[in-house]
Amino acid sequence: MTIFMPLTWWQYGLITFFSVLPDFDILYLLKSTQKNHRMFFTHSLYLSLIILIVGLIFGKIWIICCGIVLFLHVFVDLFDWGTNFFFNGRIVGPRLLLTKDEYDRVPELMKKEVDHKWFFVKRYFYNRGCQLAEIIIGVLTLLLLFLLTPEYWYFIFGYILTMGYHLFEFLELRYRNKYKRSRFRLVNH
Repeated sequence: MTIFMPLTWWQYGLITFFSVLPDFDILYLLKSTQKNHRMFFTHSLYLSLIILIVGLIFGKIWIICCGIVLFLHVFVDLFDWGTNFFFNGRIVGPRLLLTKDEYDRVPELMKKEVDHKWFFVKRYFYNRGCQLAEIIIGVLTLLLLFLLTPEYWYFIFGYILTMGYHLFEFLELRYRNKYKRSRFRLVNH
C-alpha cells in the first residue's frame, strides 16, 4: 500500500486494526446473554459505511481503507456462519458450515456440546475448505506485507498473536470436549 500512498506507522496500524475490529467486540461478548458476537454492530454493513463516508468527507484515503478492510472482514464472515449484516437481528449469508435443516436449530445443537463454542470451532477447524483458506490467506498476508510494506514488517507479530489465540482456543475447546473439564478460561465461555 505504501507504494501507492505514503502511510505513517499509526495509519498503517489503524488500517490493520480495522481489518480485525469486528472480532474485538469482547466487551459485548462478556455482557451478552446471546454469546454471538456476529450479532453486534461491528459485524454489520453499517459501521464500514460510516467509516467510508467519514473518509470521503475528510478526503483521507487511509480512513477509506479502514472502511474497506472492515467491510471485507464482515463480507468474508458471511460465508462460514453468516453475520447480522443489516443489523436487524437476523443472521444472513450462505452459512456454508451449516446444513439447511440446521439454520434454525443452532441453539439446540450448541447445547449438546460441553462448551457451546465448540460447535462452531470444530466445524471451522476440521473443514478442509476453511483450512485451505486460512493457509492461502496467511501466505498472502505474509507475501503482501513483505512485498508492499516491508517497512512495517513488525506488524506480522500482531498476525501471529491473533492466529495463535485462535489456535489456542481450538486446542482448549478440543481438550474440554474430550476430558469434560477446562484448563483455561476463555473469553465468551
